Amino acid sequence: MEQLNTFVLRTLDSGVQPIQTTYQPVYDMYCDKAVAFVQTATVNSIVYGSLVNSDLAQALDDSNLATQYFLRTLSHALGATEVMRAAGCDTDWTSVACPVSVLDNPDIVNVLANLIKDKRVARAICILFPQSLSAVVDAHRKTLSEVKSLGFRVGICGFGNADFPVTSLSLFPFDVVFADGLLSLYQTSGNAHAVATLADFAMDLGADVVLTGIADDETLRKMRSCDCFGVLFDGAYSGNTPVATNGLTPQQLVSFTGEVA
Repeated sequence: MEQLNTFVLRTLDSGVQPIQTTYQPVYDMYCDKAVAFVQTATVNSIVYGSLVNSDLAQALDDSNLATQYFLRTLSHALGATEVMRAAGCDTDWTSVACPVSVLDNPDIVNVLANLIKDKRVARAICILFPQSLSAVVDAHRKTLSEVKSLGFRVGICGFGNADFPVTSLSLFPFDVVFADGLLSLYQTSGNAHAVATLADFAMDLGADVVLTGIADDETLRKMRSCDCFGVLFDGAYSGNTPVATNGLTPQQLVSFTGEVA
């Protein structure tokens, strides 16, 4: 931790922001408007360069370090949410990635309760966990329930992947489910009905289901049969719908209304 702080201070001294965040829109199934945002954080280090969550995975197994990192990115998201509202962009939530190890911090619920006392503010944030939570949902159910009671939405990634235990969605009432594996399932089987059935399962449990990785208009049309909450476009999207396929900076959010031209 001391070494990390030294790197952060050196980065600050160099004039580079230690943590930068961008916000990619989640669009409704017909791409009329943005309905949510997904935050992506990048750690800039003059020693290691630019690092994303996958690069930091091993370090974020440490509960204290992971908590500090999560709280910093959460703070960024809260600021961005205010910018979005000022721009007239009325979306449901903004997701903030949270390492599973944060749930091992015995003070995390109190920290979050002291940080945000207004449930309306908390409701605009989806605390998004990686797929690895699916294997240990039962062990963390109490903490997850307490976090949710503060007003936060709780989400999970990886739904539809072959190694995602579908039964984990029955162990806790997730508010948001990122269906990262449903598109691959469709591409492998060509069975849009099977994909829709899986999506319906999660939606029947009360979750906002987000289809990820849409790269062309034909796939988008096929996936509309799922009637999900929204879609997250791949950065290589080659279709004709004028949507943002990459993250927007906080500066770009100032003029982003969420409407699709």
